[in-house]
Amino acid sequence: AGLPHILVRFYTNPDGRSAKRTTFWVMVLLGVFYVFTPMWGAAGRQLLPALYANNKTDAVVIALPRILENKLLGEILAGITSAGAFAAFMSTFSGLLVSMSGALAHDIYGKMIKPTASTAERLTAFKLAAVVFGIISMGLGLLVESFDITLLVGWAFAIAAASYFPLLLLGAWWRGLTKHGAAAGMLLGGTLSLLAIIVFMGVEKKWLPLDLPPLTKALLEQPAIWGVPLSLLTMFVVSKATASRVPPDVDTKMLRLHAPEEMGLSKNYVE
Repeated sequence: AGLPHILVRFYTNPDGRSAKRTTFWVMVLLGVFYVFTPMWGAAGRQLLPALYANNKTDAVVIALPRILENKLLGEILAGITSAGAFAAFMSTFSGLLVSMSGALAHDIYGKMIKPTASTAERLTAFKLAAVVFGIISMGLGLLVESFDITLLVGWAFAIAAASYFPLLLLGAWWRGLTKHGAAAGMLLGGTLSLLAIIVFMGVEKKWLPLDLPPLTKALLEQPAIWGVPLSLLTMFVVSKATASRVPPDVDTKMLRLHAPEEMGLSKNYVE
């Protein structure tokens, strides 16, 4: 929970019931998909042990279909697998790019920097942000190319878990959350998790001459372990300190958020 490019997909649902049904089936399909991941890895270890010996396990996804006895079918399956992988890359990257650019153009530029900005100006800001974020992302991708892809995915989840997830949890279930507490928790949890990852990368790449104990290194490698509770605690403490800033209509919004669809209270919630 908390990945921005996943959250925006909920806006494609016409109502809450459709969103719940979509979430259910997505979780089912993801569960089925993840069942095949260890099966594919086990098959690769058994049939292509040389890839594991040479630390080229990323190639197992393409190499396995090619060892089929029918060479033509193997090449076709490898091509389909490659096409599916690139489609997944592009859909994820484009979703994240839209989320980041939209946040900058609408929330930062349109509300903080220039509240009087027209739609055309916000659209221009969105396009410029997309180009800048795209270039930065490609540069960072080249920088971490040598790291295991599963580790990189875990880091993305860790940053999202330490920033977005506490906001979703407390925002949906705690009436006392304030915007100051939400912002403080997100910034602290997300920033410290990112810094921990950067330090870990520096140690692994020998950029930082640090001899860290195994426990410290593990905590830097997996920052969500401490980032999530730290973010939750920060949101709670800061919200308590700014309790006078709780929105006056919080009870109405909570009712709209949790009331059954049949009551019709959830309509126009964003308004």
